[in-house]
Amino acid sequence: IKLELFEPHNTDHLLAQLQDDILNLRPVQETRELWPTPNAADKSLQFHVCHSPQRELEVLHDQLLDAFAKDPELKPRDVMVMLPDVNTYAPYIDAVFGRYHNRFGERDPRAIPYTIADQGERHQRPLMIALELLLQVDQLRFTQTDLFNLLSVPAVQQRFDMSDDDLPQLKRWVKEAGARWGLNAEQRGQFYMPEAEETNSWWFGLKRMIAGYAMGDLADVGLENESPWANVEPYTEVAGLSAALVGCLADVVRTLEQWWQRAQGEHTLPEWVTQGEWLLEQFFEAEEDSDRLLLAKLGDELYQLRDICVEADNESQLRLPIFKDAWLERVDQQNLNQRFLAGAVNFATLMPMRAIPFKYVCVLGMNESDYPRSTPRVDFDLMTDRYRPGDRSRRDDDRYLFLEAMLSARDCFYLSWVGYSAKDNSERTPSVLVAQLRDHLQQGWEVDISSLTVEHKLQPFNPHYFSQEDPEYFTYASEWAQAHQGAVASASRMASETAADDELERTLSINDIKRFIEEPARLYFNWRLDTYFNRNSEDLDDSEAFVMDNLQSWSLTTRLVDAGKRALLRAAGIEASLLKELNRIKREGALGIGAIAEQNGFQLLEQSQEILETYQQSIAGYSGVNEFPETVFFEHSGLIIDDTLTGLHTNESGERLWVVTSASNIAAKNGKGINSGGWKHASAYYLGLLLLNLQKPTRLLIVSKGGCQLQVAPVPAELAVQQLEQILELVALSAQQPQPMHLDVAMTWLNAMDKNNQDETLAHEAARQKYEEEGFQDPALVTKSDYCGRVAEGYEAIQASPHFRRFMDELYDPMRLTLVPEDKS
Repeated sequence: IKLELFEPHNTDHLLAQLQDDILNLRPVQETRELWPTPNAADKSLQFHVCHSPQRELEVLHDQLLDAFAKDPELKPRDVMVMLPDVNTYAPYIDAVFGRYHNRFGERDPRAIPYTIADQGERHQRPLMIALELLLQVDQLRFTQTDLFNLLSVPAVQQRFDMSDDDLPQLKRWVKEAGARWGLNAEQRGQFYMPEAEETNSWWFGLKRMIAGYAMGDLADVGLENESPWANVEPYTEVAGLSAALVGCLADVVRTLEQWWQRAQGEHTLPEWVTQGEWLLEQFFEAEEDSDRLLLAKLGDELYQLRDICVEADNESQLRLPIFKDAWLERVDQQNLNQRFLAGAVNFATLMPMRAIPFKYVCVLGMNESDYPRSTPRVDFDLMTDRYRPGDRSRRDDDRYLFLEAMLSARDCFYLSWVGYSAKDNSERTPSVLVAQLRDHLQQGWEVDISSLTVEHKLQPFNPHYFSQEDPEYFTYASEWAQAHQGAVASASRMASETAADDELERTLSINDIKRFIEEPARLYFNWRLDTYFNRNSEDLDDSEAFVMDNLQSWSLTTRLVDAGKRALLRAAGIEASLLKELNRIKREGALGIGAIAEQNGFQLLEQSQEILETYQQSIAGYSGVNEFPETVFFEHSGLIIDDTLTGLHTNESGERLWVVTSASNIAAKNGKGINSGGWKHASAYYLGLLLLNLQKPTRLLIVSKGGCQLQVAPVPAELAVQQLEQILELVALSAQQPQPMHLDVAMTWLNAMDKNNQDETLAHEAARQKYEEEGFQDPALVTKSDYCGRVAEGYEAIQASPHFRRFMDELYDPMRLTLVPEDKS
């Protein structure tokens, strides 16, 4: 082929055109001799289709181990792995290749030395991420997330004498003390907050924690009625040796406050360099060598930046964002000698000057959307619309880099891409370059592409990798092999049988059985598997308390109601007690600030007053009050219920009334029973009613949100014993095997049976809709249930349970028939 170049700037374009022409030529006999026909036996060309980037790395690890085992002369330095974007795959590389490297002991024989090149430090290294966060101080709100992201960096922890073990406790203290965002009132003022209001700021939370440590609980020393010191409500959870964490947190907040003041306004570049030196010194103290080198590099770049500015005699006033970009871009500047050819398996980005001959060349991530890489369109780039021969094209460059990578392979060229979705297994097309190569091999050499392609399974523990039937599927993950051989399963079965014998005797609280009634499958997961699925969100509070959520409203209303009930016992004024407790809640920062706090406080006060008025009217005829908790006890088949109950009242005739108050919607407004969403809370009162009636006939009075009330008649002692025995027998049954059942499904089925004249077909259909169908902004019950959804993927599994009617007849229906309004006639 003769190539003539007339203009130097046309070289790239002509080479790209030549590349396309060569790939589109139909090979002749002479060409066949230059490039031998690929086949499945020598594995000189491999295609691997996976379901995710991590699965690509797991497959690559197994393939490399197999190659090293078959060829003793093949070394890790002979393997080159190229990726469209190494930063995307870096976490998966460390997770798969790094898990066999033990830092503190012997290495696993499956460990393969590896090195990752071309990684940008700016968005990868924790120290750089923390530095970039600090350089955004002029726009930062200093939320809980911002501060704890900063404190999770090892160099920052070393500077302020903290560790990762301290953060969970510190997070709990910060959330409960009410520090949400903002350093102080002045810093919050730049976000249009009241300048004199520091509620929910960091100094607000610190004052509460320090006051709690210094003063303790004022009620313990008889100063509960005294006015608060400096209008600060002490947070009394801070105590002991761990209280030193509050001092460390105060140092962090004080240093952040100083940095925020230094970063205001405009400065010359040499002045910003001085501020940058102060920033590195005050916030970072490196313990690892890599962090020391990075800090030294950051300092050197600062000095070079200052020298450039001095040589240019530039005294322009700059703001912080310009200084940040000028500094960090120099640190993160790309070059061609970033940890490349380090004597191990090299992971690098597809870029020029990487076309070095290797025995094994592996290219991963060849997905349609990732390669050839696309360049975002910029409106002011006129070259995009007026392309001329010789102009650089990113897609043409990537085609040439792919050709270079293929020609660099000496023994094996390995291609991998995500060909199937991990969610629904839908097929995804590979890169157009891979598709062209496969078509070219199939049409030009008449190669059976299927013999060169391995479509891998979704999970590494798939039985195909251990069956020895198909040699294409293999793995070196011996841990999964033990599971398939039954060793782990038999050990778990023996442990379960042993636990079944050991745990015949167990003491339960009313709350334990309440959770069992809601989801019987919970017991098996908690007792046998020691597994807990908690859906409680651990998200930090980063925003203002404008509107209280349901849980917060319930908690604060309960506090006010309890304060009012204590005032009634002491024959004190209810209004004064409520206002005093409400002011304490305001000082804790739970209601927000200004008019928002007033509105939230008014709603809480209104809800609590409604409950207390009904409560006061209900106990008017019961002068005797048991101020001490009443102990309840019951035992059956080795299971023991042992708990205490409060709220017992006695009248002059000796009749006993158990009064419970709740900020939830339990009792219906018409007084005809329990609300559909109130059974979750009412189940605990059902158990308490049965236990109290073992001792003496006791009525139950439920006063719930809105002042709604429900009075339940006493239960005969014989019937109470029978129902408690049935409950404990079902508890023992559920501990042996997970039972597919849910409280809401059971109540829906029972109500539908009554409504449709005991028609089970219609009842099952109503229960199925309750369990499987979604409502408006409400997920289906099978989705949001923590335990039942894991043992019953659909309502058919609940209906097919052999103990379905037993749960209905012995647990849910007796509870439903017991908690009915008492007939006062």
